[in-house]
Amino acid sequence: MLLLVLLFPVQASEESALQKLEREVSSIAGKVRPSVVRVTASFSPDASVPPDTVTFSGVVFRKDGYIVTDASGVAAAQQLR
Repeated sequence: MLLLVLLFPVQASEESALQKLEREVSSIAGKVRPSVVRVTASFSPDASVPPDTVTFSGVVFRKDGYIVTDASGVAAAQQLR
């Protein structure tokens, strides 16, 4: 089996594709980060048992605070924070 590798030199003044991708992903992450939230749900089978707590993520979807998240985590929750 013959493996042929071609390397193309990049001039110092040119931004590599990887550097450009990294810059663009960092920019996007900085813009959406404020809209990602942590949701904490508490569950308890009955009042005599301390509640279990589960944490998952959500995204603020509208300016009025509407959050989109995992329905299965929210459906059975007795308390959300």
